[in-house]
Amino acid sequence: MIIKAYLQTPSIMNSGEFISTMDDYDRYPKLPGWKYECFGGVIRATPSMHSIATTLEVTPRTSASPCDLVSPDEIPREDLVCTFIASFKDSVEFFNWTLVQVEEHANKWVNALLDGKRGRMLAISRVAVIGNSVVGAALFRDEDDIPFLDLLYVLPDWQRKGIASAMVAQAVNTLYEARIPVLTSRYDLANTSSRDWHHRFGFKDSPGWLASRHLRAYFRQELHRRTLMGDLDDAERRRLQQEIEHWSNVIISLWGDDV
Repeated sequence: MIIKAYLQTPSIMNSGEFISTMDDYDRYPKLPGWKYECFGGVIRATPSMHSIATTLEVTPRTSASPCDLVSPDEIPREDLVCTFIASFKDSVEFFNWTLVQVEEHANKWVNALLDGKRGRMLAISRVAVIGNSVVGAALFRDEDDIPFLDLLYVLPDWQRKGIASAMVAQAVNTLYEARIPVLTSRYDLANTSSRDWHHRFGFKDSPGWLASRHLRAYFRQELHRRTLMGDLDDAERRRLQQEIEHWSNVIISLWGDDV
């Protein structure tokens, strides 16, 4: 049986590797947050869309920014929408969407937030500006009397320059001065950039039951894959086994049973 590995997203695009046995399929590296299926000899990966809730303990932060940070009230809405589209159009969240669909969603989402239709937008929201151009935004809203990071985006050419962290850090410092103890957020498990940023910034995950089951299945598969590869030392085996045990315990705590 010949299986062609084919991934439908640029972030993990495979170059056309062929897999000739099911053991080779089991050896194929997989990522958490993705569902891998084989149809007609072709492996297809799609994001499983597991949203992960996260919580940040509010403490003082350094807030150096390479650009100006201003209130969204100072920025035309169309600029916020255009930057949203350019930042998200190739992201996991819009996997297999057309550009028209992304544009329609961006207009609805940003305007609903600014109009307070999805909760009161908070004054800690910030927009990153260089010259007359919007390069990013961190928009917060009230969610059950707790500040929630609703949107965080930065243009691809300006990512990894500390802009996202600067926007959120400035907001966190304002929350700290107001003695507000926590900030919440969410990210998609398949979006590794978002997941890594949340973890670096200090957010702590609170996955739900489905996401916890997915993560346990991922670590079980990874233990099996690494065993087949023959490159698993004792320390790494223990780490993977501990991950499996951890997620089993999380499932029990959420469901009352390991089902």
